[in-house]
Amino acid sequence: MTESPTVRAASPSARVSRSVTAGDVVILSIITCVFVGMAFLGGAVLWNELNPSKWTAGGWAAVGAWIAGIATFCAVLVALTDSAKARNRAWQSINAAEVRAEQALWAARRDREIGALTAFQLPVRAMCMKLTEIEAKLKWLVEIDGFVTAHPPPGISDQSAAILTELTEFKAIYQLNAYATVEGASIIVTVSSVKNIVDDMYEELNQLDVLIEDWRTILGAQGAPDLSTMNVSRAAIFLGQLDEVRIRIDDAYPILPPDIDDVTWMATHDATMGQ
Repeated sequence: MTESPTVRAASPSARVSRSVTAGDVVILSIITCVFVGMAFLGGAVLWNELNPSKWTAGGWAAVGAWIAGIATFCAVLVALTDSAKARNRAWQSINAAEVRAEQALWAARRDREIGALTAFQLPVRAMCMKLTEIEAKLKWLVEIDGFVTAHPPPGISDQSAAILTELTEFKAIYQLNAYATVEGASIIVTVSSVKNIVDDMYEELNQLDVLIEDWRTILGAQGAPDLSTMNVSRAAIFLGQLDEVRIRIDDAYPILPPDIDDVTWMATHDATMGQ
């Protein structure tokens, strides 16, 4: 399963502010061409009027017209610049809103998944404590198995019957609670580095279920399960997996979404404070 959120805002690379649009370039080009054309036309038609040695009232009027034209051009340029700045501020506000929305989605998903990972800690640890207790009793039962084999009782021994009862209680309460919480976390968690451990834990629960049924069969036949073939206690395996989940949570769920770096976050923060 991928690690990307189900709903994601635009990535930082897509958040690019544009200062001047194509429409602005077209408008500026048209204005520049008009004034260059007017300059050539004016120079050809009004040269005598504009010759400093022969300036008349008409010449001064032409100078005033040119000054007015230049002022108009500057005014249009200032207006377009202000418009570009306004658009830039608008883009920054939109980008900031997208980043804030993505942060909110990430925080909600992170809290939900961490909650699911936290929920199975207590049931699994309780199951491990009870399982350790049962394993200790089974090891003790192996020690007296030789005597029972040599002198078989008419029915199942009291020790075997007591452990069978404990195994039934263990499956109905401890193992069932661990199953429910681990399976729920496996459905909710999406970060692969943690989900893999949760899935492995669920598989260990399945194997434990098969092992308990084997123990019940052996106990019912007045035997004692041989735990010497187990290199590591099942309870120790589950506790190790719980520790591994706890270690990986910080790296798997950072404060900021994985695709938002510190620079993007600071730019978003500054844009938000400037509003």
